[in-house]
Amino acid sequence: MKKFSYIMIIAALWMTPIIASADDNWDDFQGLYRMVATGSCIHSQNGYYEKDVNGWIIAKPGVVYAGTTVLDGVWVFNDNGTGTYSQTLHATVTPPPRVPPPAHGPPLEVAGGIRVFKANNAPFTYEIDNGKITVTVIADGLELNGSISTDWLHMTLVSADNVQNFGVAPFWYTICNTARTLIKID
Repeated sequence: MKKFSYIMIIAALWMTPIIASADDNWDDFQGLYRMVATGSCIHSQNGYYEKDVNGWIIAKPGVVYAGTTVLDGVWVFNDNGTGTYSQTLHATVTPPPRVPPPAHGPPLEVAGGIRVFKANNAPFTYEIDNGKITVTVIADGLELNGSISTDWLHMTLVSADNVQNFGVAPFWYTICNTARTLIKID
């Protein structure tokens, strides 16, 4: 039992500087981060079935297509659990050549190509717990989960398998999976 007590004391003493240094670096975490990200999206006219026993989220019958994305931007983390981001998203879209009409009328002709979407000073909130970070984008409630490096200067954020209902062609029901890397620059 004495050996176990000594091991626990040594472990506690060894971890104390790590915990203290994390608290000391909290001010280093706040500020401006440069972000690069990549991802992919799948669009389904009629939504998706629940995950099957093998973990697949399967699109319901109808028009289904995919695209890939790359994002570039900056994120600002404030000391009060809030922040803003500005980014440019480049989506390589490969939709089918025609989609059903939105109401009465002829089918829509949909061109493939690259679409560019921009967000400027979009607000978010965040929480940090034990080296893990959860970011919630306020506009759409999208949740990003990730981790922060021990020096608080790098982080990863992932959003995955979230179905968003845009309701209009050609976006309909969309699932995007995106991995972001952020690096402190100030």
